Amino acid sequence: TRRTAAKTWPSGAAADLVEIRSTLLSEFHKREVFLRAGVVKPVGFDPSRSYAAIYEVPGYGGDHFGAIGIARRRGPNSSRVALGDEAALQASTFWIVLGPESPNGHTLFADSANNGPCGRALVEELIPELERRYPLIARPEARLLRGHSSGGWSTLWLALTYPTTFGATWSTSPDPVDFRRF
Repeated sequence: TRRTAAKTWPSGAAADLVEIRSTLLSEFHKREVFLRAGVVKPVGFDPSRSYAAIYEVPGYGGDHFGAIGIARRRGPNSSRVALGDEAALQASTFWIVLGPESPNGHTLFADSANNGPCGRALVEELIPELERRYPLIARPEARLLRGHSSGGWSTLWLALTYPTTFGATWSTSPDPVDFRRF
């Protein structure tokens, strides 16, 4: 008796929404599948300069809408920009929050028999499109991963599976990566 409306990107958001149709995932699932990312530009963005990117995979329940909060915290009136080296690094990069959710839950961006070629779709479709739209440095050392919880597992998996795509990962509190203790 109730209908839930899809979440929509707010107009005037300080972050951009990038949404593309994934050929790989659409063919796998035999229906239209889209990849989404929230993109936060560097503080003092200069379109004539190239930038590194931090790709964040949110934990279970998180999505690309997290980019809006990051953009607010990075805003011109934010004190975080002056906090030191870490904040300066974050402020001088593109921060890209990926949308990991699917009808099966969190895809983990892992290629699997259930979810399909999610990692390949990210690496072969979404990242090239982001690098086409924005002045991103298209080299592994300029593509950094960050994830917490299920996102931590995802970023660890992506770094190990696609070492020629990503240069480093910060995976905090990842879901179990070794089940021998269970």
